[in-house]
Amino acid sequence: MCTGALLLAAAGLLTGRRATTNRNAYDELRAHDVTVLDERVVDDGDRVAATIEYRPQTLTR
Repeated sequence: MCTGALLLAAAGLLTGRRATTNRNAYDELRAHDVTVLDERVVDDGDRVAATIEYRPQTLTR
């Protein structure tokens, strides 16, 4: 299950941002004030969150 975004959200790095994660973790991610999109890749300006091949990746530009 791709839930690496939950670690970033818990650290406050995704607060008020858009991101994605495994569908089973959407509600938990939303609980961290994250706008959850049902997409494989979410580009939120200076951050890109992706769940690709079951490996979450977050890149900072």
